[in-house]
Amino acid sequence: MKKLLLPVFVSCIIIFHPVSSYSQVEAGGIRPQSQVPPLFWNYQSQTQQECVLLHDRSSLVILDFWASWCSSCIKAFPELNALQQAFPQTQIVLVNDVASGDHPKRVRMAVASFRLGWMQGDSTLSLWFPHQVIPHYVWVYKGIYLGATAKVNFELIRYVLQHAALPPLAMKNDLLTP
Repeated sequence: MKKLLLPVFVSCIIIFHPVSSYSQVEAGGIRPQSQVPPLFWNYQSQTQQECVLLHDRSSLVILDFWASWCSSCIKAFPELNALQQAFPQTQIVLVNDVASGDHPKRVRMAVASFRLGWMQGDSTLSLWFPHQVIPHYVWVYKGIYLGATAKVNFELIRYVLQHAALPPLAMKNDLLTP
């Protein structure tokens, strides 16, 4: 009987104990005002053609979830490009989710003329920062997920850099949760 209990006990520990405290983000994604998982800083979309590493933990990172069929998303690219130039310490990354159904060639054509980092075919970031409506802008400042907005502009970036928070009225919550 003892010989049988030890393998069962070890198996239960392996199955039910996560590899690290951040190996799985809880259902519903990362909560605002929570620290992002360490993997965030070395994350690379598995199907991505171009490598974008989020490595500066002291900076502001803005993730723009978009799709090629979203006209308001595409129209925002020139302004995002200008914001990236105006705030070089901020990293703006275009994230094309695998759920968008976009072909890699179409994504590359859409982002080619802009000096912004981009990821194509992502599935992990959309689980960490779930949303139903795009564009969806995720704000991470000094390793803390501040929240999401439906827009990005000079005033919002300045506010976040000065206050380390998003203005309350700017917050977006498009998840259908009670």
